[in-house]
Amino acid sequence: MIGMILRMLLCVAQSIIVLEHYNDTCDIDLVLSKRVVASKRRDLNITGSSRRDALKFYRKRTTCKCLKKMHLEARKTHKFGLCFHCSSEQGRVTLSLCSRCMVFQYCSRECQVANWPAHEKTCGMYDFAHRHYSSECQDE
Repeated sequence: MIGMILRMLLCVAQSIIVLEHYNDTCDIDLVLSKRVVASKRRDLNITGSSRRDALKFYRKRTTCKCLKKMHLEARKTHKFGLCFHCSSEQGRVTLSLCSRCMVFQYCSRECQVANWPAHEKTCGMYDFAHRHYSSECQDE
């Protein structure tokens, strides 16, 4: 039951992230392709630290004092992330980001190379959107 509630809260948080970066000069695909949106959505995926990330997200956007207390307690835990190739859960500090798109993370160079055929198109999409549309759809 708690897992289902957490997944729902994370989906709502991801939707809010998209809406925060959307304005009438952008289309939704462009917003989803922005690095800042993609990296925030990645961090809010279901991983070991998703509770911590969700608490941080909602604490920044509400004035609830109980969220502040829960987030401060959750900050005592380490941040975790998933390798996009082997799906191993590791501390975020040990994961490396793709230097081109700055969104996908890997536990080793071998995993990054092995995942390149699957990642290449998506990587190009994030890179293209960042280089060509960053001035068209500004962050606030």
